[in-house]
Amino acid sequence: MTGAEVEPFELDKLAAMPYLSSCVKEVMRLFPSVVGVPPRTLTEDVEIGGVLIPAGSNVNTSSMLGQRLSINFGEDAICFRPERFLAHFSSDGKSAGNKGKRGHGKDHGDNALGYSFTTFGAGVRPCIGRHLSLLEIKVGYHLQRYILSNNLTTRCSFPRPSSFFFSSSTGSHRR
Repeated sequence: MTGAEVEPFELDKLAAMPYLSSCVKEVMRLFPSVVGVPPRTLTEDVEIGGVLIPAGSNVNTSSMLGQRLSINFGEDAICFRPERFLAHFSSDGKSAGNKGKRGHGKDHGDNALGYSFTTFGAGVRPCIGRHLSLLEIKVGYHLQRYILSNNLTTRCSFPRPSSFFFSSSTGSHRR
């Protein structure tokens, strides 16, 4: 790390960066890492947009498509505009939807835009790693300002395993 021109890295400061959070979410909205989710099988008949979909049908959604629809994100849905997420933060950087709580471990604006932002899924089965993923992206962005070095003079060595365990549908095997 170089001298006084760079302030020390503090993880807590990332939570107080709503514009960075908004930029990350806007990039993920336009370019989701997972485009679709596994299909669900309907347990009852459903009518969507005047079309009857019978029970037993497999249905799926596309976050790439849904997150670029003007009905969900306005006429500028295909434009990069982080402010659409920033509107879900209060002036002190706390999530307006979290009733003033800082929510350690949670990314601010979690409930931003309801079910329109589906990069990490939505409803009862959202991605369990969504908060860690957003934090890793923000840490990576922040670490670009530093020069990291290793001052270790000794090398670490780990023993090679003498055997491996494999698991298959017929049981576990040792080699």
